[in-house]
Amino acid sequence: MTARHIDDGIYKYQFIYADQWVHCPDCDTAGIVHYQSLDTTLHSCNCHAHFVFTCRKCNRHLDSHSTQYNIEFNSYYYVYLSERCHFCGGAQLTVNEKIRNIKNPNSHFEAVCPLCKKTSKLMLKSQKIVFSKANRLEHTHFGLKLYLVAHTRFGNIYVHNLEHLQVLKSFVHAGLRERTQSTGNSSYFSRLPAWIKSARNRKEILKAILRLEQMASTIQPLTNK
Repeated sequence: MTARHIDDGIYKYQFIYADQWVHCPDCDTAGIVHYQSLDTTLHSCNCHAHFVFTCRKCNRHLDSHSTQYNIEFNSYYYVYLSERCHFCGGAQLTVNEKIRNIKNPNSHFEAVCPLCKKTSKLMLKSQKIVFSKANRLEHTHFGLKLYLVAHTRFGNIYVHNLEHLQVLKSFVHAGLRERTQSTGNSSYFSRLPAWIKSARNRKEILKAILRLEQMASTIQPLTNK
């Protein structure tokens, strides 16, 4: 029987404003960014929530209402590069990194091919530098890189948490995809890249999702501590 998926209005922000599994900026291990309600009696701003990150290994702590956060994480420049592997040409390599020194950025950025495992050096071009406020799906509110990332020859798959992983798996696995009348063209599923939606790529995308599930299983105990 053909699997069926109904898009009833899930949007990208629902994954961003939830627990997010990320790389610690100091030790690079898996950690979680928590979205918390804000006690308005203790804060004079108009915000109703904030984000908190604490690394379970090195104890690095980030709070979106701290002065240090406003200096280091609130806004920054990104470099985004996308090229074919310089060696085998079989995979599309991407670089999406925060630039800490906008006046003197690196001229090249390295990317490892998931197929031939060789490292290509992608040249930076000025038009590839963009200003951002961490609204990219592949990064979190702090600009930290997501931990659950799978490489494919078409591009990368980014997942914020287990719930995100399961809804994406359900969509990719479905042979019949429908959308409710009230769901507009801005839902998470409708805005996915064409290569993820393509039935021709279903087998490869599901293999990538399986790798993400295996990654998640190794760090799942962290969420229960």
